[in-house]
Amino acid sequence: MYLFVKTLAVPRAPAAFATLVLALCLIVAFDSLLPFNPHGSAHNYVRENRKLLVDKEPTSSKKPVIIYVFGTRGKRAQSMFYSKHMDRFGSGAVEYILQEREDCKHIEMEALQDAPCLALNFWSNRDCSYGDITRHYSTCKTMLVADEWCADNRYDAKGYYTSTLADMTYLPLGPRYDSWEAFGVLMNQTKSVIPASSQRKFAFNAIFSKSTSAGRALLEEVIQKEGGSLSSFVQIAPQWRADPNDPANELADSTTYMKTLLESTFTLSPSGHNPECYRLFEAVEAGSIPVIALDKDYKEHACKDSLSHWLNSPIVIVESWNEVMPTLQRMLEHPEELDKRQADLRAWYDQYMRSTVTSFESFLLS
Repeated sequence: MYLFVKTLAVPRAPAAFATLVLALCLIVAFDSLLPFNPHGSAHNYVRENRKLLVDKEPTSSKKPVIIYVFGTRGKRAQSMFYSKHMDRFGSGAVEYILQEREDCKHIEMEALQDAPCLALNFWSNRDCSYGDITRHYSTCKTMLVADEWCADNRYDAKGYYTSTLADMTYLPLGPRYDSWEAFGVLMNQTKSVIPASSQRKFAFNAIFSKSTSAGRALLEEVIQKEGGSLSSFVQIAPQWRADPNDPANELADSTTYMKTLLESTFTLSPSGHNPECYRLFEAVEAGSIPVIALDKDYKEHACKDSLSHWLNSPIVIVESWNEVMPTLQRMLEHPEELDKRQADLRAWYDQYMRSTVTSFESFLLS
């Protein structure tokens, strides 16, 4: 693993324009992030996320939906529920009741027997098979997450998109739970300021492990050969590890990672086991513009067209990582256009997430 940080002068917008852009970014950030604290104006991003399991009937007028999560990978299984993004982007009509179970073979149903429910399983969970779920949770809809190769089409819903199963209900990854908690702390410290693209410390960041796809090793070579002319934060680990906050591994911890995204105009997002990764969502939340490549890793992946939802968005798309440095250099010469792209991306993302989450709500309630 190596860590490389290089700071160079990044083209700046004229002072008056930069002030206006920063003001607009503040408005966009506040408007899109207000749901984090519905009871006040302090923008407390961490709010009540410490206790996520609800053990009693909801007292609100919302429609209760029980989410059964099997195994020990709850927060990794579906961050959208644990990080409250379903509430943030949903209609406001649903209350999600998270119920963790060690396995799905011994049923302990929540008291709300008439409530709709979702049985959420993790790919390769040896303690819970599809047959176990359908036998013991027969009244629930089913969802499989972490099936990064789209190998199982038996469930009602999935956590990775593929055009070969386009009719199956899909829920995006969203930001990873530990990254989202770190981001909330950083936002509290900075009073929820999302810097404009043209006012950031780094032109790009590249934070990933290179063991999960061939394209990542190619990108590492490109950065080493051509990335020196741009300010950057680069931390590439040889092996993927599940917990970035384990001091024994060589990954950037969640706080360093999210702080770097906040300081970077662009975030390089190479395909891993799947082209869709938490990084895409985390970058947009932090106001950093993701960069993807429609390379061999993407075109030949088993989850066909996995990023088709993103292809018409204001992210940066190259055909090969060999094109990335010249592309970024050209874009950095036009700071006003960068700031517009950042704002357009925020608007696109909010609409996309609201549309997808409300569609998933309809699936659960149907």
